[in-house]
Amino acid sequence: MTITSVSPVGNISGYRPTIQATVTDSSNTLSKDDINVYLDGEEVSDYQYRRTTGSLSFTPRKLSSGPHTVEITAGTAGSRNARKRKNWTFVVP
Repeated sequence: MTITSVSPVGNISGYRPTIQATVTDSSNTLSKDDINVYLDGEEVSDYQYRRTTGSLSFTPRKLSSGPHTVEITAGTAGSRNARKRKNWTFVVP
């Protein structure tokens, strides 16, 4: 299970960045049921996920200035104890 290619990171321009990551599992095909996405601690349910490529993305509502944190957790039903977690931050001007 890997969560890679996360963006944006660091200082960004604009208030509605497209938040992206690649979420893949070499031994299982993941579905949206296997993935949880959070922005500033609130669960995001309207993200897009392409099972074939592992591409995950969403565009949040207009964000306030300052730092924001994204967290993604992923794992299949058989690996609930081995869920992967990745979080990162970015700063809106």
